[in-house]
Amino acid sequence: MKRIIAFLLAACLLLTTLSVAASAEEILSKGTYGPGSYYSLTADGTLSLWGTGRPNAVTGDNYPWFKFRDSITRVELSDGLEIIGRELLYGANVPE
Repeated sequence: MKRIIAFLLAACLLLTTLSVAASAEEILSKGTYGPGSYYSLTADGTLSLWGTGRPNAVTGDNYPWFKFRDSITRVELSDGLEIIGRELLYGANVPE
């Protein structure tokens, strides 16, 4: 009986740890913003942009992550993108 209880407690501890780690990587928004251009924004404020070629031109509030702009704290770009556009982070509080 003690072994069963110990096993259940260990399983609960493991599940709790995994759920905390998963919430740090929670995706707020993801999708495409042009042919072959993809993005994701995680709860920790990281906007990741990847793909190949030239993404669609975005201006002002015309990009898909606009409503989350205040939560963006970091941007990660892949090597495959040819251009990102100067207004891509319009309104975001990202350090230069």
